[in-house]
Amino acid sequence: MRIKLLTYLEEKNNLYLNSSVLLKTPHKKVVTKFILDTGSPETIINYTDALRLNIPLNNLTESKIIRVGSRKYHGYFYDRLSMTFITTDKKQIEEKMRIIIVRPTSFKDIEEIDMLPTLLGMNFLKEKGYKLFCDFSKDEAYLEK
Repeated sequence: MRIKLLTYLEEKNNLYLNSSVLLKTPHKKVVTKFILDTGSPETIINYTDALRLNIPLNNLTESKIIRVGSRKYHGYFYDRLSMTFITTDKKQIEEKMRIIIVRPTSFKDIEEIDMLPTLLGMNFLKEKGYKLFCDFSKDEAYLEK
């Protein structure tokens, strides 16, 4: 089973999941795009996607400081999320996992945090048993389980 990655999208050199990902919480379902970030140890849902999912952000208490780029943010754990991916053979794969939500601590942080992407981190590959394959010379990249 393979999940295709795009190696070039919107003039950025990132690995994007080929198709949009369905995120589901007990409150709502939304479709979003993920960047596969091999430099991120955690899977991070950005603030905008968390709001769209109606996640009760004020009820999240377990937190840790995370780094995205050169900045530090407060990340809050959320464990009631499932992600549905479309494989190259058009099957749906659902994965449930604990993620981190970046939440602003003041009004001045909102604009900056709104610009952060949703990231599929290395914990996803490790916990869910996926392997990453890349051959940039052939513009080919995918996750395989």
